[in-house]
Amino acid sequence: MLIGSECFSNLLQRGLIKLGNHRPTLHETALGWVVAGQLNVNYNTQNTASYLCTNSNCQATETINQAITKFWRVEEFKTDRLSTDEDIQCEQMYSATTSRNQYGRYIVKLPLRSDPSVLGDSFQEALRRFRQIEKRLQKDVVLQTNYNNFMNEYLSLGHMQIVEDITQAKEVRYFLPHHPVFREASTTTKLRVVFDASMKTDGGKGLSLNDILLVGPVVQDDLFSVIIRFRMHSIVFTADIIKMYRQIQVHHENTSLQSILWRSSPHQEIKIYELNTVTYGTAAAPYLATRTLNQLAADCKDKYPNAENIIRDFYVDDILSGANTVEEAKKIISELNSMLSEGGFQLSKWASNYKPLLNFTTNNKSSNTTDIITVLGLTWNPSNDNLYCTRPPVDFTHAYQTKREVLSLIARLYDPLGLIGPVVILAKMLIQELWKLKIDWDSPLPPDTQATWNKFVDELPNLNKLQIPRQVTLANCDLNFDIQGFSDASERAYGAVVYIRCTDHNGYNQTRILAAKSRVAPVRTLSIPRLELCSALLLSQLVSSILSALKVKPKNIFLWSDSTVTLAWISACPSRWKQFVANRVSEIQKLTSNAQWNHIKSEDNPADLISRGVQPSRLIEASLWWSGPTWLRFSNDQWPVSITAPTSETVLEERVIKTQVFVTSSIQFENHSSWSKLIRTTAYVFRFIRNTQARSQCREKLIGHLTTEEFRQATLHCCKLVQAEEFSSDITKLSNNKNLSSKSKLLCLAPFMIKKEFLELGDD
Repeated sequence: MLIGSECFSNLLQRGLIKLGNHRPTLHETALGWVVAGQLNVNYNTQNTASYLCTNSNCQATETINQAITKFWRVEEFKTDRLSTDEDIQCEQMYSATTSRNQYGRYIVKLPLRSDPSVLGDSFQEALRRFRQIEKRLQKDVVLQTNYNNFMNEYLSLGHMQIVEDITQAKEVRYFLPHHPVFREASTTTKLRVVFDASMKTDGGKGLSLNDILLVGPVVQDDLFSVIIRFRMHSIVFTADIIKMYRQIQVHHENTSLQSILWRSSPHQEIKIYELNTVTYGTAAAPYLATRTLNQLAADCKDKYPNAENIIRDFYVDDILSGANTVEEAKKIISELNSMLSEGGFQLSKWASNYKPLLNFTTNNKSSNTTDIITVLGLTWNPSNDNLYCTRPPVDFTHAYQTKREVLSLIARLYDPLGLIGPVVILAKMLIQELWKLKIDWDSPLPPDTQATWNKFVDELPNLNKLQIPRQVTLANCDLNFDIQGFSDASERAYGAVVYIRCTDHNGYNQTRILAAKSRVAPVRTLSIPRLELCSALLLSQLVSSILSALKVKPKNIFLWSDSTVTLAWISACPSRWKQFVANRVSEIQKLTSNAQWNHIKSEDNPADLISRGVQPSRLIEASLWWSGPTWLRFSNDQWPVSITAPTSETVLEERVIKTQVFVTSSIQFENHSSWSKLIRTTAYVFRFIRNTQARSQCREKLIGHLTTEEFRQATLHCCKLVQAEEFSSDITKLSNNKNLSSKSKLLCLAPFMIKKEFLELGDD
């Protein structure tokens, strides 16, 4: 299975990763991306990586070596994630058990796959870990103060309550250990207390609460789609829901499974509390929160017609949305605030590229329109409406001399849209090179590799100079736009890049990069034409993802490749080609049925930069990458003339169809009453065989009456069958230039062979 940005997106939605203002480090990710650049995996000292396989709804543990192997596997076709039985069960449980209180807040039940009675004792382990945390707090006064403040707020808001009489409780109780997590980049709370629902219990089956909880399906759009739409609007805004999980209550029947131990001072008695809301750290929390947001939209759709479209722009608790006019944006914000308040939710940390718009928001004291902010991992300056690519922090006093240290830096490159793909592909190729060398994780890099790496690190600060316009459309184009996609491959990598080309009312054309994807070539060598085909497939998949994300469809879709072989393959029937080519051509044709494929010169192909890699200093000035070929600014009649004529190389992938007909003369002859009927039937059999091969051999099918040539071929065939049966020994000897036997019936007739196929008699 190919693990890439889709898997990363699902990991975020399931709560395994939190972006927001936080940028992952190696100790959180092991590999910040695998193949596509966005797979987070948990790292530990045993060099193992635990990741969530979202397409099959399973969890697996692999060594980092095995994870990197997936890094350069030849791409597999993208398939939609199917709902599992557990997903369906989770949805049914949510629909049947969710309710609302008198204030409009939602009350949910934990989706349990097993009865809680299977859990063993969790108290002793939770107590041990609480005392460890308490000792840590006593050594750090600031940490202790912040921790106490967090828990006191939890209590004051009613998000947890004390259990007054534990002896009266008969229900199963599970205790959640808790610990602090720091978010230095956060503009609000620097410290958050998180709860561990994965702690195994003693006795019983040694299960945790998360072991008996259904995870639930992903019910929001992926990260890629949300950001793509964010780049299409003229007026945009962002915000996030205040304490989203904690605005949703958990049914009182389940709160005993969210018990904690707490006291604010070692001089107090340790008491038992129950958490009354959806709790970060439980496996079902991301599903319950996002599903409730969708449920709110469904409940409010009659009152707010745009409710479901608005909610579609949420990614977990963050919203990135917008409109083409200020009036539309105001209406969206008004409906959004009103709708969320009905469910007990409130937005904060507003930001917009149009400052007056913030006057229509609520709780906008923390709104930011001048400073650069981070939202969903993107660095954005609302005042100039530019995206920035902040390089990962580099300690230049550190040499980064081992494979582990190299990955520790590369893992921090975050590029969800592939906008710096030509730089990232250099890092991907370096990882592949390290893998080929089979060096240990902590062994020094070879001198040549170290020199390449040092150059790459020295170039990284140049990424700070990049300023990428967020908006890819023109303000007065009425969304009159085309999609322009390009693909290319080299021996080491292949990639695809997509642009939005807009035309305004004055006929001015603008082209801006929207998204890109890259792959390293597989270690198992593929021919350049096959790699070019893989890049065309990657482009098709990228365009398909973009189309599914957009609310407005483009007027035209133009796709470009500089490989005439690839274009010839794509233009022909898939059954004509060998399996590797046929499978990919079939998928390309399905994904791009409404697109027009064209030929482009290599020097005009922006995908060439992503297939070969470019250092940051060169990428900044590469107008071909940021705006596409210059002729896109002109009308279509000034574009290059497409070349799609087949080349000799296409024959190498042509499927060879072998048809064998086994028939004996006795059976063939006995089933026919006359010679003419036999010949006619045989001729039709040969026509059928020829017509089945016509498509693969680029020939037209024969129809109508039989021709003289068809009769002749049928007659020769029947004669050959008779000769093979009656004179087989004579034919064998003559074919091998040997004398006939003295007992041969044909000896006196001077027989000879024609082209070693037919027996003919001499003049004697």
